[in-house]
Amino acid sequence: MGDKRRAQLTLICGLFGILGACSDAGGSDQGTDGDQGWSDPVVLSRSLDRPTALGQDRFVLYVANEQGLVQLVPKDGGKVTAVAESFGLAADLVVDGDDIYWLDATWGRVWTISVAGGGPSLMAITQDRPRRLAVDESYLYRIDDGGAVIRLSRAEELPQTLSTGHLDLGDLCLDDKRVYFTDRQAGQVLAVPLIGGPVHYLALAQTQPEGIAVDQLRIYWTTATAVMSLAIDEPDTEPEPEVVADQLSTPGWLTAAGGYLYWSSTTDGTVVRVPKTGGSVEVIATGQDQPGALVVDSSAVYWLNHGTAAGTGTVQQAEYHFAEPTD
Repeated sequence: MGDKRRAQLTLICGLFGILGACSDAGGSDQGTDGDQGWSDPVVLSRSLDRPTALGQDRFVLYVANEQGLVQLVPKDGGKVTAVAESFGLAADLVVDGDDIYWLDATWGRVWTISVAGGGPSLMAITQDRPRRLAVDESYLYRIDDGGAVIRLSRAEELPQTLSTGHLDLGDLCLDDKRVYFTDRQAGQVLAVPLIGGPVHYLALAQTQPEGIAVDQLRIYWTTATAVMSLAIDEPDTEPEPEVVADQLSTPGWLTAAGGYLYWSSTTDGTVVRVPKTGGSVEVIATGQDQPGALVVDSSAVYWLNHGTAAGTGTVQQAEYHFAEPTD
């Protein structure tokens, strides 16, 4: 195989940590060449008023703020466009196929709008502040300040409570069988079947578990000072969670992409990643102004800087650069 072709495979596989599955790509020399590594952060949109939620489609980002304004931000840095406004704090936002969904924590509402345009539709009203959101083909799942995990049909059926009575829910994620979620105050990582059923306690005595993510083999979550993981094939029989990275500064929003885990920290203003299997923590960006929600695609990481005052929020991007092959 020629050097150029090999470099192309390395680019595709290396960013997501899957070089082991690309046998003809050879070993990775990521980080050994001065021309490789993360670009300096680029501001895609500035002067935002306290952005809080972020979702992505192939070519665009959707950003929502504390006033419920949803805006479209092109990934190439083009014109920012208003999409909708719900007039309450947007706690989370998810883009799924042809639709955008977001939570209004101020008024306890769940909203949706088509990516093709039109007006927003109100899907649900709740008495408790909805906090985080996940979706699959048929349902929306949310957690709220009342300590409940709720399933809401896209077909406008009545909501179903999957679990309740928790103290301080932090985040949730899905696979094709379960909803996984964290309880910060109780120090627990839990799971419940998508269709309802008994709650499984996967990890106890965790210190402020919050962000959570899942892949086909394991679940991952943040604590006050670490990122942890646990096999999920037989969650009730796993003896102990494993440490992926520790001695961290309050890792927050957690995203799994390919072979890596990405998170942001408002405490030290960083955006960071680490291999899922553990290893060296790689700092993508420093000096950020209260970084929060983040998403990842095949070539870049995007995140929100909430900002310390009105009008100081930004949407940031960092791209991974690979060295050009030598003929």
